[in-house]
Amino acid sequence: MGRAVAAALGSLVVPGFGHGVAGRKWPAIIWAVVGLVSIISIVFSIWGIYVSLLVRVACAVDTVRIFKRETARLEWLTVLSGIALVAGAIESSYLGRVVQLFKIPSPSMYPALEIGDHIYVDSLTIDFLPIRRGELITFRYPCQPDRTYVKRIVAVAGDTVEVRCSVLYVNGKAAPSELVDANASYRDHDELADTWSTRAVSLYRETLDGHSYEIFSNSLRPRRDRLRETRDVHDFPDLDSPFAPSCHAPGAYEHGPSAEQPIGKIVETKPVGPDKCDQRMGFVVPQGGLFGLGDNRDNANDSRYWGALSTKAVTGRVVGVFYSSGEHGFDWRRIGAVH
Repeated sequence: MGRAVAAALGSLVVPGFGHGVAGRKWPAIIWAVVGLVSIISIVFSIWGIYVSLLVRVACAVDTVRIFKRETARLEWLTVLSGIALVAGAIESSYLGRVVQLFKIPSPSMYPALEIGDHIYVDSLTIDFLPIRRGELITFRYPCQPDRTYVKRIVAVAGDTVEVRCSVLYVNGKAAPSELVDANASYRDHDELADTWSTRAVSLYRETLDGHSYEIFSNSLRPRRDRLRETRDVHDFPDLDSPFAPSCHAPGAYEHGPSAEQPIGKIVETKPVGPDKCDQRMGFVVPQGGLFGLGDNRDNANDSRYWGALSTKAVTGRVVGVFYSSGEHGFDWRRIGAVH
């Protein structure tokens, strides 16, 4: 029985291990291949975590079943134990390289990511696939590099980005958006007081480079879209103080800014006219830089306030939510891929 337990534990780490110990060559190979595919799938799908876990449990159970009918050879157990240890170390190294786990502490990425969501990110593909507009990424916050932020990239190097009356413009064109709910709301958390409150917003669906996602905007935006009569305090660049934001601004931040942050510039996009919501000036994303916004546009600390982030600071692409514990505890409905 002791050998059966040892082999089953080995199968949890390396699928096929127990079957190899029992001398079942082809089942061992099949389980090993299935286990490898399930590990690789973690990079591409949030469900890869659960599939990988299920494969290992099923393999361990099947190992116990086999050991009830067959006796393992001691020499096989010794050899394959060593192989399992090596394979387990390689697998752990792989997972540590391609997967990172984070908990969302703020409402800046509502509605895609909520307070209490636990996400994992793919740190492998950023080495050979360039970041595109519309993607959710994690990165070292340029004003405090020891902190990790998550934002949606809306502009890349060479782009001109502008926000007027809550409308996002990239290279002079408004990002396609449609009103989903003019009377939406979300629950915000005050960490100091440990209290929850409701905030009124409008919900829009925005699209960039084929990526379609929902954003929270100002509750007045539906009226502003119709009348175009007032500016939004979160518009960018600020017409009253047109300077290129960066973490290097004197006295702007308590912590030392990252030396790798590229600095953008402000350019005029259109002369001043009677329409308060028309384009005026934009921010040119510098070479080696990206421009990120929070999906909760009126409650996010993003590139509008601290400038571009370096492509070298990117740590991964957000794959999905694997666990969520918000205001009311565990919420299985939040588990899944994010857009």
